[in-house]
Formats: sequence, C-alpha cells, structure tokens
Amino acid sequence: MKILPYKYIANKVCTRCLMDDTVKGIAFDEKGECTFCKIHDDLERKFPLNDEAPQKLQTLVEKIKQDGKGKKYDCIVGVSGGRDSTYTLHNAVKLGLRPLAVHFDNGWNSEIAVQNIKNATNILGVDLHTHVADWEEFKDLQRSFLFASVPDAEVPTDWVIFSVLFAEAAQYNVKYIVHGHSFRTEGTTPLTWTYMDGKYVQDVQSKFGKVKLKSFPNMSMSKYIYYSLFKKINQIRILYYYHYNETEVLRVLEEELGWKNYGDKHHESKYTAFFQAYILNKKI
Repeated sequence: MKILPYKYIANKVCTRCLMDDTVKGIAFDEKGECTFCKIHDDLERKFPLNDEAPQKLQTLVEKIKQDGKGKKYDCIVGVSGGRDSTYTLHNAVKLGLRPLAVHFDNGWNSEIAVQNIKNATNILGVDLHTHVADWEEFKDLQRSFLFASVPDAEVPTDWVIFSVLFAEAAQYNVKYIVHGHSFRTEGTTPLTWTYMDGKYVQDVQSKFGKVKLKSFPNMSMSKYIYYSLFKKINQIRILYYYHYNETEVLRVLEEELGWKNYGDKHHESKYTAFFQAYILNKKI
C-alpha cells in the first residue's frame, strides 16, 4: 500500500461526491457539498430531463437545419470510435441532421476504434474527414508533456481535436459543432487538472520539446474569438437532452452500427489507455 505525502491528505471531503480539498479552487457550502456538485446542479436546472426536453432538442435541431440550408453539411461531429461520439453521430443522423464526421488520427488509434469509425460512417452514410498528425512532431509533443510532469498529458490530443473541429466548421461555413460530452456521465473536471490553451501547449513544448511545431493545428485565443464571434460557430451537446442508459446505448451501437467495445472508457486510444490506466494510477 502506497502512503501519500502529508500535503496530499484531505482535510475535508464533499458530503455528496468524492472530491476533497486537495483540489485547488474547491469550496464547500453549509451542507458540505462542493463546487462541482453545485455546477452539476446548475446544469441540471438548465438542461432538465423533463417532458419539455424533446421539444427543446427539436427546436435546436430545426435551428441547425435552418442555418445549414444550401450547404453540404449543417454540423460537424467529432468521432473517435468511442461510445459517446459514435452515439452522438447516430443521434445526429436520426434527428435529420447532415453532419460531417471529423477524426483526429494521432497515431495511437486501436484497430477496434478505426473499424468502429468506418462502420458507423458507412452505415449512416456520413462523410468522414481524418486529420492525420505528423508522427515525429506529435510524438515529441506528447513526450514534452510527460517530461513536464503535468496531470493533463492528454492536452495535445484534446486541443488538436478542438482546433480541428473549429477549422473544419469554418472551412465549410458550418455554424455548429456537435460534441459527444454529457455532464451527467462525465461530470466536471477542475481547471487545474485539464487546462487547454494554445499558449500552454507552446510553453510546454518550448521548455521540453526537441522539435518546432509546424503542422500542429494549435488554435490561438485570437483564432477562437474569430471562430466564435465572427464565424459564429456554436458548440452543441445533444446528449444533454437524452436519458442516457449505458446498457441501451451499447445495444443500439452494437446492433445498428456494428460497434465493438474496446475495454475501459477512452481506451479506443492506446496512448490514452496507457496514460489513464498506468501513469495516473502510479504517479503521485
């Protein structure tokens, strides 16, 4: 059994979840409930799963369709071959949307994930664009994040995905990016655990990297403002409007899209499986 240093021992733990005061920026109310439980409650009030949820989703869908008239695609959906992104793509098509599926290949895809993406896009009749990373450049960037000893070594992949989705939306003049995230199944991550920003990526690489980033689509803050304010690209999470039952989701994916399970959550990527299952469990 590993004994944690004193500085990592919590003095206070949320009375509702597992978060404790070792998390920077956390606060507790008079009931002992933490900041992140309050964020969850705020989102539940904003996106309640009541009788009105289907109509609210339909109104959003009609808006996406209206803004996409005359265009080849009316939304962008990021796909990884994982459960949630595949289910999101399935529902987008089921709702009558015309998505372009976008995938970032960083060289670590499992064979199952690759086949899941092919099966889903082929069966649903959705076009797929894959952005392939420069392997030597991206490998050096991932190594830099490991040497930096930060808790969010997946940022290079996550930020590229974010950057590529916006770039694709801008290229096709599409105003909506549909994400597969749901706060009900994935919660809210503290900012100090995962901080995504173009300058952060550049800073880590400048300190620990050996090569200069040339092909890496590192979206700057000014670019993000341009995409959001001038191109008016919106980010939508349609899973907020669904009752998410994992057993039923898996049944739909397997029976209708030939989807295969790759193991634990986010293990469609071999690197993510290594980082989450090994490094985060071993490193203090």
